[in-house]
Amino acid sequence: MAKTYHTASIDGVPSRPDQQRNTERGAQTRDRILDAAEQIFSQRGYAAARIEDISTTVGIRKPSVIHHFTGKLELHNEVMNRIYAALLDATLEALADATDNRPAVFTIADAWLDFIASRPPAGRLFLRSAVDNSFATARVGPEARELLERWTRAVQEVVQQEEFSVTEPLELLSVFAGAALMFVSIHPWLAGAVEPASNESGLLEPYRKMLHRSLHAILSTEVR
Repeated sequence: MAKTYHTASIDGVPSRPDQQRNTERGAQTRDRILDAAEQIFSQRGYAAARIEDISTTVGIRKPSVIHHFTGKLELHNEVMNRIYAALLDATLEALADATDNRPAVFTIADAWLDFIASRPPAGRLFLRSAVDNSFATARVGPEARELLERWTRAVQEVVQQEEFSVTEPLELLSVFAGAALMFVSIHPWLAGAVEPASNESGLLEPYRKMLHRSLHAILSTEVR
């Protein structure tokens, strides 16, 4: 009969399978903390959010949160960087899947609109970060920088065409991104709806068409 060997800890050091399980549990706990933090930061803002509220939502103690993140600022930065990473993935996927010949600025604008409509806490977080001025202390990660670089290149590409005028990328970004944020987050409330704007609500597609017309009008207007 073949012998069965069991791994065991030696002098208190976990065996390799135990270490792997601990690593997986740690990663899962970290993700749960980030999920809870995204919700709470979006609901209360950076200043009012507390580590205790986040740990209670996750079902762990405050020291367990501090084990993964040194404090509220680092946690907020990680939440925002995770959002930027997800937005970058969505943007790259949209650009890769684009089958029409329209300029990339429209594809990127669509990716932004779809992203904040499908992830309302992220949209509220962008708005709250602007109000709280927490952008001033946020660490800008590589995903956010790549998003800005992609947008800048897309604008530069369209202005090289004779039909489009020279446009400052950051100014155009503020116009369409800010408008989309306001629409997704506030328009349903003004219209008496309970849920944020989404494809299911029937509000998103008419707004998308208006967003495209606005972008085209701005790009086609000669600045005097």
